[in-house]
Amino acid sequence: MKKWIVFVSLAGVATAAGTPALACNAAGPDVHLGRVANVDVDAGEFTIKDFETGKFITFRADARLLKDVQGRHEPLAVKFHAEEAELTAVEIEHQ
Repeated sequence: MKKWIVFVSLAGVATAAGTPALACNAAGPDVHLGRVANVDVDAGEFTIKDFETGKFITFRADARLLKDVQGRHEPLAVKFHAEEAELTAVEIEHQ
């Protein structure tokens, strides 16, 4: 009986942990889902920790978007435009 409980518990953890990654793939092209890790107003950019890859991704952004993400901790979707190696946030949706 104890083995079954452990299996069910681990299966629940794996499912919950996998949900953000699945959502990232389902979000479509030019969208990253994650949480804000850093906002640098002077540099005009912010960084998120991406749910799918676990990596930090930095976006250029205008003052309006920077203000919108500053101090936020909930998940968000960042729609962006990519030009060469630079990503520019064009819209942010709080989840």
